Amino acid sequence: MKFSKEKFLQLRYLTWIMSFIVCTIVGLLLTIQFYIRYQTFHTEALGFLKMMAYVMPDWIMWALLIPMIIRLNEIFPIEKSHWKINLFLHIIFSLTLAALELIASQGVVWLIFTPEQPTLEQFFLSVEYIALSYYHWNVMIYWAVAAFGYLIDYYKRFHETRTQSLRLQSELTEAELRALKMQLHPHFLFNTLNTISYYIYADVDLASRMVTDLSDLLRIILEQSGTPEVTLRQELNLLDKYLDIEKIRFQDRLTVEKTIDPETLNAMVPNLILQPLAENAIRHGIAPHATKGLVRISASRQDQHILITISDNGSGMPRSKPAGSREGIGLTNTRARLQHHYGDNHAMRLYNAETGGLVVEIKIPYRVNEKTRNDSAAI
Repeated sequence: MKFSKEKFLQLRYLTWIMSFIVCTIVGLLLTIQFYIRYQTFHTEALGFLKMMAYVMPDWIMWALLIPMIIRLNEIFPIEKSHWKINLFLHIIFSLTLAALELIASQGVVWLIFTPEQPTLEQFFLSVEYIALSYYHWNVMIYWAVAAFGYLIDYYKRFHETRTQSLRLQSELTEAELRALKMQLHPHFLFNTLNTISYYIYADVDLASRMVTDLSDLLRIILEQSGTPEVTLRQELNLLDKYLDIEKIRFQDRLTVEKTIDPETLNAMVPNLILQPLAENAIRHGIAPHATKGLVRISASRQDQHILITISDNGSGMPRSKPAGSREGIGLTNTRARLQHHYGDNHAMRLYNAETGGLVVEIKIPYRVNEKTRNDSAAI
């Protein structure tokens, strides 16, 4: 992830501010601790402000150095490619900055509590005394800050990698869904045009009506082509256009019954998910038989899911064949799209009804687009 210059400066300022706050708190806590201990074990009085003047310069210096250490950690990361030379550089940095911090903080203290006739010899003696007691602690603080900075950088890179991976996965899923829909459109269009061809010479008026219905249907499909999900109301409207064409083809042989719970009309469903199911019911359940055919379409709310059912009164699946034997491109495509949309949070099953015919059920999560809640259009 690349940051803009403004964002980069904001992060830098935040690092300095947090460093100053943390070091100030640590310095104040140590001042209180040293003050109480000094008052307990010494008879001469020592004011709190004087104790603060001894302690705080050390932590003010660290407040200035910590962002620098974090920056050095970013510039010279200890990674596989250059870990040896960068580790060596960090050792040099730790020894150098530990010494500079000690000299600078002790210099401030020495200036505050300077003797009447200060000499450099006295200063170096005080630095030597402090170095023998605290230099190794300074080195340890450097490595603690470097380790903390490394953990922050590791977490940031891990988060960026995970975000990028999720984005790529989402883009791949969308691409696969688009591919599935593009696979479905030619199949649907071919079957519809094949239906029109039956009447192009036998009944011109009827063929003209079918072309008009097909035009309306294709217009709706094109308008919704870039939308992965639509409301069930919109999906049923598209399905009605398709069924109008099929009713012309089969005339009195095709009857459609719909039982739609009004509460489900604003629920979001995958775009163009019902037409392949209705086409499967007509093609396999109605077309092969001379008797009148019936297609039932229902939708109902079941807690946090909606159940959509499309059934026919045909012969159903042969008992001697597995449940998926009647699955052509439409049903296979539908299964794949549902899996891409919802993962394991959906169900789709095919079974023979007791009264005959095939039943296709899909159960998907109930989600409502707030913009469509007040849509009062009728089916």
